[in-house]
Amino acid sequence: MNYLKHRIKHPLETYNLYVPLITFFFPMDQFLLFGGLACLFIVLNVKEQIKIIKYKHNYILYLFTLYMILIAYLNSNTLGLVASFFLILVTIYTTYVRYKLRVETFETMMILLGLGSMLSLYYTTIDFYTTSTYKLYQFMMIYIKIPYSFITGIAENFRSTSTYINPNFYGHICAFITVVAVYYVLDSIKKMKLNWKIYLPKLLFYSVVIVVNLIGLRLTESRSAFIGLVLGLIFLLSTYNFKLFFIIVIPAFVYVYLNPVLLLQLFPRVSTIELEAQVRIDLYLAAINEIKHNFLFGKGLYTMPLIIQNYGLKYQIHAHNLMLEVFLSSGFIGFLLLGYHFISPLIKPIETWIKSDHPYVPLVIGICALQIGNGFTDAIIVFPQTFILISLIFFSLEMKHENHKTN
Repeated sequence: MNYLKHRIKHPLETYNLYVPLITFFFPMDQFLLFGGLACLFIVLNVKEQIKIIKYKHNYILYLFTLYMILIAYLNSNTLGLVASFFLILVTIYTTYVRYKLRVETFETMMILLGLGSMLSLYYTTIDFYTTSTYKLYQFMMIYIKIPYSFITGIAENFRSTSTYINPNFYGHICAFITVVAVYYVLDSIKKMKLNWKIYLPKLLFYSVVIVVNLIGLRLTESRSAFIGLVLGLIFLLSTYNFKLFFIIVIPAFVYVYLNPVLLLQLFPRVSTIELEAQVRIDLYLAAINEIKHNFLFGKGLYTMPLIIQNYGLKYQIHAHNLMLEVFLSSGFIGFLLLGYHFISPLIKPIETWIKSDHPYVPLVIGICALQIGNGFTDAIIVFPQTFILISLIFFSLEMKHENHKTN
């Protein structure tokens, strides 16, 4: 109740924290409009913005953003410049959240993610060409010359949603939120004895979230997201409760081993694996060859469309491998900057967890496993929503885990 009163007293801060996350699930133009306004409000508070940039070395991410703009400009990478604009907004928002993040804020954001995922499932029923996002693309087509047919062509696929368009991207969102929801189901079961009136509704809510996102994942038929989800759940369970890991995961492995047909039935699009594997290998070889020529600096975000024709390959928007995409876009210098930004929040909390306990470490480890598994055949970090999600989970480790006032 006190937290709600605080939010009512600070409407602008509440808007800046939550509205970008809510519009995360809306069509892209609305996400850009309302999220952009939040970023503008954040930047206009100059004194606080200076504190935010200094806080926890957030200037590293700002340096990375400026670096990506410069590299894209020097290489005449139009799509990279467009993506860098989104990166500016994401940088402003995620560093603001990092500065303001408290336990109450984080828990509220996780509930919003669950509710928003239900909206995403609704958007699977909407025709992409009737959305305001498609009108935004039509406007952009006049001024920014990139192959929009690639984007709109994907949108016609029955696996896509009118919000996220790319089915692998939507599949990743579903897998990510599923891991988060499973964590909260486990947490609610563990704490049920403390206050069942609080934790039973949470248990029921996140159970529904799991079902919704598994349906979404099934609709996308995303192999990379499926692999990521399995790895994420394995590592989440093993670090949350090792006994539970043995009770659930080990029997599941034995059952699948004895009934391999079940795995084939669950794994999406088995019939096209061989054909698409060759496409991926060709992309990887092209990316590796290009990285050799630009190892230190890269060529900016979305470099693959810039170089794909040089290798006689079908148009692709990214390298379909997380590590290759990072090196291709930002080079070794960008890899170090981005790596420091994401790894630095992990060190002390994991040390604390090893010695005693830390409530969010199992969730972070589960999400890390998901990203690694997903990253073998996809490069989802290039999307703004993914960057926001990963940042939220990683920064949860920096929060003090007791009730305290918001700055």
